[in-house]
Amino acid sequence: VQYHKLNALMDKFTGASFTILGFPCNQFGLQEPEENYETLNVLKYVRPGGGFIPRFQVFGKLEVNGADEHPLFTFLKESCSFVNPFIGDPKRLYWSPMKVSDIRWNFEKFLILPNGCVVWAPRTDSGKYGLGFVLLIVKLFPFGAVTPLPLLCQKRIVGAFVHRVYPYGLVL
Repeated sequence: VQYHKLNALMDKFTGASFTILGFPCNQFGLQEPEENYETLNVLKYVRPGGGFIPRFQVFGKLEVNGADEHPLFTFLKESCSFVNPFIGDPKRLYWSPMKVSDIRWNFEKFLILPNGCVVWAPRTDSGKYGLGFVLLIVKLFPFGAVTPLPLLCQKRIVGAFVHRVYPYGLVL
């Protein structure tokens, strides 16, 4: 279901400054056991199957939590505060050490506005709120917005550098 909703979101914003980047990860219940070269065929024929072809970029598998987490996800997780201190059932999570800021399960979403401000979807069941949250943010802060969101966003991306964002849009 998530994959179809992601394609629908891409369709909804065709022509806008919007894209989805998919990063498979096998740290959640070992649900992504395939090799990178198999991912698109798994999506097409198995999960979700039915000839599914993503209309967004799908990258190779990487780790999003633990000692070997990819630096992109270290940055994303540090960019916005966590909401839920509950991590989940450690028997179904495959990384160490576990931190309260860790991504909890597959399909957790981050939204990065055109001004580089990272907005993190709430720590809830993404089936209930994940895509709805993205749509809400898009409605509240149109793609042309340049005002930083100090209550939601603590950092922004400027080229290869990370700067803290303070109230009133002051960037140091």
